[in-house]
Amino acid sequence: DLESGEVDFLTDGDDPSWSPDGSTIAFVGESAAGGSDLYTIEVASSEVSFVTGGADPSWSPDGTMLAMTGDSGSGEAIYTVEPGTEPVLIFRGSQPSWSPNGSQLAFVLVE
Repeated sequence: DLESGEVDFLTDGDDPSWSPDGSTIAFVGESAAGGSDLYTIEVASSEVSFVTGGADPSWSPDGTMLAMTGDSGSGEAIYTVEPGTEPVLIFRGSQPSWSPNGSQLAFVLVE
């Protein structure tokens, strides 16, 4: 809480991203193999769910999907994923960010 300075510890991880409705946080945790995995945590219950391997989570403005960086087998690539489904490859790149209306993604091009 910024006003009171109170801190609530939810889980270990990096690169947190709040869902637009504030109910869920996507974050990156270390996989058993030492890589990066994407998880979500419900703020109210602290329930953690595995999403997929990846990093750099960014929620779509409507809160239905995440854009993320993953390994395409030939380098870093941008994927979109609805929690509970398989990721969809978009383009090679990293650090995705949704446009305010959700119709576009900005990202760093990886060549």
